[in-house]
Amino acid sequence: MLFRLHPDTPQCQVFVGLNATLISFFREAVHTEVFSEELFPGAIGEACWENDKTIEKFSAVWKVLAELPIAERVNLANSIESNQGIRSFFIDRESKLPVINNNELKATLSKLTTHLFERTKGLVDVVAACGGESIQNHFAQFKALNGKVCTACGSELLAQDRANVPEEEQWRADYDHLLGKKKHPLYAVHPDNFVPICHTC
Repeated sequence: MLFRLHPDTPQCQVFVGLNATLISFFREAVHTEVFSEELFPGAIGEACWENDKTIEKFSAVWKVLAELPIAERVNLANSIESNQGIRSFFIDRESKLPVINNNELKATLSKLTTHLFERTKGLVDVVAACGGESIQNHFAQFKALNGKVCTACGSELLAQDRANVPEEEQWRADYDHLLGKKKHPLYAVHPDNFVPICHTC
């Protein structure tokens, strides 16, 4: 069960940026013959390009994409870009999520997006490119609008507040994916795909 979120709950800008970078990468990769910095426009793209671990995982995805026929790459890029409104998938149970049938692509994409979610989100340059809003800042905004109780179970606090500790240094709950990042790697950094949950959940 998931309790309804406040309608003004903001998206985490770090994930807005990382998701946009991922979409842009697929769009550019369709017609580009060389893996280069040109696949990563903007400040977040530049931050990704300058991080060895992140670019290594983008490169692995690129190599698999390069082996695919152009028509398949175009269809994939179009499918990713046209299916970004994932809230509709939770409302309309008949709607179909995009499926990646190529196992090698799915595996490399899963490694990339898991890395983006777990590691790249905290890079100083990524946070700076998102107006300085970190996931910690987003958590504070989330609590201010939705309360401190877990929205999944409604029975435990998201995290214990510590006395005399600034908001940006308080403990933060883990964010959990609504669409699992291994089964649906295309949505592992989508800003509408996760909420903070309590330790028990």
